[in-house]
Amino acid sequence: MRTILFLAILVMVAAPARAQDGGSQYFLTLGAGNRALGMGGAYGAIADDASAPLWNPGGLGLLSRAQFQASRTSYGLDMNEEYLGVALPSWRWGTLGATVRHFGTSGMDGRDAGNFQTDEFSNSEMQLLLSYGRKLGEAWNVGTSLKLLSQDLAGASATGVGLDAGIIAFPGLVLGSDAQWERRLSLGLSVHNLVEPSLRLDRESVSDPMTTRLGMAYRHPFGSPDRTVTAGVDVEASRQRDLAVFAGLDFKLLSALSLRAGLRDGSPTVGTQAQWHDVAFDYVFENTPLEAVHRFGISVAFGGTVEESRLKAERQEDEKLDARLTAAFTERQRTQTTQLLQNAETAFTDRRYDEALELLSVASVVSGDDASTRPLRLRSLLAKAKDEEGRSSFAEAAVTYGQAVTLDPENMEAVEGSERCRSESNRLAARSERIQAQFAKGLDAFTNGDFLVARGLFKDILSVQPSDTEASKMLERTEAAIGRRLDELEMQARGFIRAGLFSEAEVALAEAERLNPSSPRVDALRATLASAESEAKRVHPEPSAPTSKSNTPQPVPPRLTDRQKEDMAKFYENGVAALKDGRTQDAIRYWEWVYSLDPGYRNVKENLKREHHLLGIQAFSEGRLNEAVENWEIALKIDPQDAKTRAYLDRARQQLERSRAATGAAGQ
Repeated sequence: MRTILFLAILVMVAAPARAQDGGSQYFLTLGAGNRALGMGGAYGAIADDASAPLWNPGGLGLLSRAQFQASRTSYGLDMNEEYLGVALPSWRWGTLGATVRHFGTSGMDGRDAGNFQTDEFSNSEMQLLLSYGRKLGEAWNVGTSLKLLSQDLAGASATGVGLDAGIIAFPGLVLGSDAQWERRLSLGLSVHNLVEPSLRLDRESVSDPMTTRLGMAYRHPFGSPDRTVTAGVDVEASRQRDLAVFAGLDFKLLSALSLRAGLRDGSPTVGTQAQWHDVAFDYVFENTPLEAVHRFGISVAFGGTVEESRLKAERQEDEKLDARLTAAFTERQRTQTTQLLQNAETAFTDRRYDEALELLSVASVVSGDDASTRPLRLRSLLAKAKDEEGRSSFAEAAVTYGQAVTLDPENMEAVEGSERCRSESNRLAARSERIQAQFAKGLDAFTNGDFLVARGLFKDILSVQPSDTEASKMLERTEAAIGRRLDELEMQARGFIRAGLFSEAEVALAEAERLNPSSPRVDALRATLASAESEAKRVHPEPSAPTSKSNTPQPVPPRLTDRQKEDMAKFYENGVAALKDGRTQDAIRYWEWVYSLDPGYRNVKENLKREHHLLGIQAFSEGRLNEAVENWEIALKIDPQDAKTRAYLDRARQQLERSRAATGAAGQ
């Protein structure tokens, strides 16, 4: 009895389909999702919405935002179909999907073996899919669905479990093609009922057969990014039915309006979608053999895009790394500053005042704060001045006292010492009032670093009073300071040229020319600068401004391949891991490779700059000046506007030049 009723319902609902497929397909296998149905079911290579599990679960990897879909369709004879689908994509874990479909009939007359009417009965069929899909690179998308089927017919019920799987690939990306049309082409392969669900309502079980679908789709923009046409063709085969063909088109005329049309194994379908912000309303008309069907549905996108979520997570990771690096940077500075101050205190105790002052200058650069070094610097200057005064080097003592006054204008010991030594120097040299005034101006100019003015004043004094020993010593000291300054400027210019900072190199050379207009070394550096600028323009020509007479397109930067993008992400993370393990040089090598491909990738620019900062500070505090200069030049090349790096670099060059002047060597 129940078997007869079951067969009657199945024939009534799916007779047209069974005439074509050999009686193997039941109603829920017709699919859902109004975009797919509007395209005639040609969705196996597209499947980029919440209905993907019903067509090709591999398409779940294509979703960019979370989405909810719902539709309800009524047929004649009290038949209704409901569909709910939700997909939740994650850039890290892939996309989870859940799909519920229900088909039911009611108020059907029962018949017994003699064809006499019995009680009314109903039929209810339910399909539940739990799905997962994800991207494998940019070219591949795979997915699978666990399927639960249930049916309740005239009091008899049964449940079956099945498994679907699918894949969508982009051949152009797989082959690394640059042809746009190849990159817009996709292929899809799905196998439904890879594990066949079986339902047993009476004596025998009925299996839902395995079905294989192969699809191809092409997306083509026209006019603007909001206008595209998508074409799809699917072929479906099962061991129990003839080959079925599906074809469809989706015209996105505006960002808010789409039109669709298709053929579902010979039966026409049409549809449309109207979108308002994140909500889309769909309509589909199907001229089925059973009757004309009007489908209405809604789709809601919510949450941020997968790319936005990925970037947000990367920013959070970079912020954590940045905080850790900043803490390490600060701790390194604090430790090195403390050590330098201790060394300076030792040098002061041992009456090595020049060494103490030099260490304090280094500590000031490392810490970026003069306040911590000021007390000991003032004590060192006063002690040095007293020592010079005790040796009757009154002019030098006056300069040192003057430096102490500059550091602390309220310090009476420094003020009185400066005045006392100047007076004593004037007395011993028997200078006139005019010469005394010139000598005082010369000392002030030297103290303030205006060496050209100081040189001119001391020369004038010696031209009038050649026997002025202290003026002669100060002239020698001024000439030596000018020579050191010239060396520093030349070194700066060379470093700026290496870093590609040509305007900064020009400023340094202009200052050097002011100090020595006839320096052959400056002339040679000018030639080097001109050659470097010419080479830079040849390698990286500036784009010419477009004119009304020319429509020549500007050169487009090379596009990174998918493999390069994957490698960048991998190498960036390798750099982070290396840094956590204390392998700084390995981290720098990884990040330099990333920086060479894309300087704007995540925080690679800041990470590289910071690590070269740290290496430079460590080398500088340990006296490895050339190494410090090299690291800070790299950091300045990464960020030419970094004033702190520039200050570090200038100080390291000055220190290096002083070392060369003191030892006659090429530096450490």
